[in-house]
Amino acid sequence: MTRSCMEHVKDFFHPYLLPLKAISFLLVGAPASIVPYIPIFNRNLGLNAAENGIIFGALPFLSILSRPTAGTLLDKLRAHRVILRVFLLTELLFISSIYFIPALPQTGVITATNNATSSSVEVGETWLNVTRDELNGVPGFITNNSAEVVDTFLPSVVLIENTSNEISAKNDKAYVRWRLQFWLTGLLLVIGWFGYGAANTSLDVIALHIVDASPVQTSYGGNRVFGTVGFGVFALLAGQLMDTFSHTAEGRDFTPAFVTFFVASSGTVLLTFLLPKTHETSLSSDPEKKEEQVSPGGSPLSVFFTPDVILFWSGIFVVGICTGMLRSCIPWFLAELGANGLLVGMNFFIQCMYETPIMAVSGWIIRKLGFHTCMLLALLAFGVRFVALYFLLDPWYILLINLTHVFCFGLFYASMMGFAFEKAPPGTRGTLQGILSGTFSGVGQGIGGLTAGFIYQAYGGRTAWLSFGILALVTAFFYCIGMLALWRRERNVKVTVL
Repeated sequence: MTRSCMEHVKDFFHPYLLPLKAISFLLVGAPASIVPYIPIFNRNLGLNAAENGIIFGALPFLSILSRPTAGTLLDKLRAHRVILRVFLLTELLFISSIYFIPALPQTGVITATNNATSSSVEVGETWLNVTRDELNGVPGFITNNSAEVVDTFLPSVVLIENTSNEISAKNDKAYVRWRLQFWLTGLLLVIGWFGYGAANTSLDVIALHIVDASPVQTSYGGNRVFGTVGFGVFALLAGQLMDTFSHTAEGRDFTPAFVTFFVASSGTVLLTFLLPKTHETSLSSDPEKKEEQVSPGGSPLSVFFTPDVILFWSGIFVVGICTGMLRSCIPWFLAELGANGLLVGMNFFIQCMYETPIMAVSGWIIRKLGFHTCMLLALLAFGVRFVALYFLLDPWYILLINLTHVFCFGLFYASMMGFAFEKAPPGTRGTLQGILSGTFSGVGQGIGGLTAGFIYQAYGGRTAWLSFGILALVTAFFYCIGMLALWRRERNVKVTVL
């Protein structure tokens, strides 16, 4: 019997499922109010691009640790909601604490000219990271010379006084300074991000139990899609609030973003008490889930050494590198172009809006094009996206460039999960999905974030975008060759069988 549209709507918003939908919305949305802006916050703290790259490069590696850790605790303790609350509180406390880190004293390249003489004989006294206030104490400088601040975010500045009362400055090329601000930001964000990743895994397990016991027809994706919506909404909201309460772009006030994060995260913890109670046992122990039991000889490693999987796996790795570059550098780059907080928020909001519908129809697209074609489209899209960023002058055009996100993430991620599900032997699908996901969100993004930070610091943002764009396009070229080789191999196998 055909059900009416209103009946589907009632099932979708059934009271049994509302707490899960609300938690998904806040769990993913709360970090979106602050984490995308952390690169800009680091910049305002006085950290440089290389230091920011190290911090964001470390975060993806934690996904390799946090998710198995959460899964093991959930299986051993069977206290799903308690474990979820512990990880949520870890995320809440440590990420909120970043707000209280003091900024480095602002330093800059100071140039001065003494009209009385052109001589410049160094006398040996050197100041490291001289502040503007300290500069006022240099004899004769303010009275007899003119000063111009060129850049307030270089790694280090050495000012030298000479016999003509001139002040000369130079960059000492220190990429990483290992200051207190660097260690505090990195430590707090790393622990908080660990909590976030583990909380996500915990909610995934709880969501599967809730969906399995639901009195109405529903699906995991139909509930967790609220997380994507939450990310876009909170990123946009935080950007707008920061613009409202900030006087200038350089003096951006991050208080509204941290307050939004704190309130939303606290709401997430409280909502966990409203989650419906289910029988918290491992899904693999359910007799009706027999396909999930490990079959004899079924190992995900046995399928990893086929040409088909190796080719797809290599594409996942490169897409992960490109994603790590994008997430760690795009807020920094937009800030350099003069983008306000609203635009930075809109950047993430538009990505989510592009991503949501393509994921909804991804199954149909994958059936028509195939997994490898979808991977090729993702690589080509990243190449086009990064080359476009290389030429970007007006930051508002980022919203148009983000159209490529439908292939870079929406279609790609669905393809990655579907590929693992189809290729893995019975009973090993979850393991293979975890390995491929770890390659993407862990190893790939970690290497991408670290590498991008140092290239950005040494050669500038545009060179970094161009370098990674070339990497994506070259990989796409060789991936296409690999697809042709696979096609010829499969055709020869069919001919041999006939």
